[in-house]
Amino acid sequence: MVLAVSDEAPDVVRPYLEKDGYTVRTSAGSQAGDAYGVRGIPDSFLIGPDGKIVWQGSPFSLTDAQIEEALKGVKPGTGLGNLLSVPATRDYTKRVSAIADTGAAGKPAKALAAARAVVADEKAEAIDKTDAEHYAVAITSYLKELELQLDGLLQQRDVVRVVSTCELLAKEFGNSSEAKPFADKLAAIKADKGLSKELDAAKAYQKMQKDIAKLAASKAKVKQAEFADKWKGTRAGERALAASRKKD
Repeated sequence: MVLAVSDEAPDVVRPYLEKDGYTVRTSAGSQAGDAYGVRGIPDSFLIGPDGKIVWQGSPFSLTDAQIEEALKGVKPGTGLGNLLSVPATRDYTKRVSAIADTGAAGKPAKALAAARAVVADEKAEAIDKTDAEHYAVAITSYLKELELQLDGLLQQRDVVRVVSTCELLAKEFGNSSEAKPFADKLAAIKADKGLSKELDAAKAYQKMQKDIAKLAASKAKVKQAEFADKWKGTRAGERALAASRKKD
């Protein structure tokens, strides 16, 4: 997955992306630059499947060979599946490491339940309890961070990604309290006419993109302009309008 990061506000970044028809995932208003040690603009990072930085530098110097080496042995995912991975943030005892491995493998609900069980176990070693509590907090903190990111995506009207993520997390955590914020967000989207329209427009846009994939550029632009007129006022409509005006 490619993620573009900018420290500028969403209302500055979004028009720029939509003007030129960019579709790359983008995090606006981010303060991650200092934490990652950004040296200049543009600066890029290649992060391996274990969450560690394996390369940093200008995006123009990153080679296919370096990407292939970093992804060696990684199985194809489902797109959103990596959202469920919550790896350990420090070294744990053997008992808790096994739990963290479960969370890193994309089963955070099972891992959270297991960590809490260790904390509640009167016979557990003190160090196991401490590590289990730490990892449980890591999972719940990650979920809180996702909530904030989803709020940002809603402000950008990226409703499809919000719905897909909420459905994934609500299903993963079932009837637990951790699932409630995501289930509530889904219900709020369905009850909001504006957001529902954005969702319908986004789905229609995906279908339109498939339909015009084999058309000549001139005919594709006509279809995009027609789509923009039909779904005027939606994010998908704006994207279609930008694409219809884009120079070949």
